[in-house]
Amino acid sequence: MSDRLGTSDPSSSLSASGLRRERNVRPDIRPQLREYLAWYEEVLERVESGAVVAPGEQERLKEEASAVAHLLDLLNSSAEEPAT
Repeated sequence: MSDRLGTSDPSSSLSASGLRRERNVRPDIRPQLREYLAWYEEVLERVESGAVVAPGEQERLKEEASAVAHLLDLLNSSAEEPAT
């Protein structure tokens, strides 16, 4: 067996075809996005209740929360589509 990367035994778990299969598997990140969205909502509630933040910070947090919510919606809608 060679010591150079890419020339390993094809039966090895590090074979090129094995790496391709692993890369095609996409983890479900929706639970993490839901956690981020909940965090943004909590922080924005605190700001609206009087927490002091730097100028523009509330707007930035709202934009980021909106982006996370949009990404979550996209992922949810693509998960509901039938596989082709």
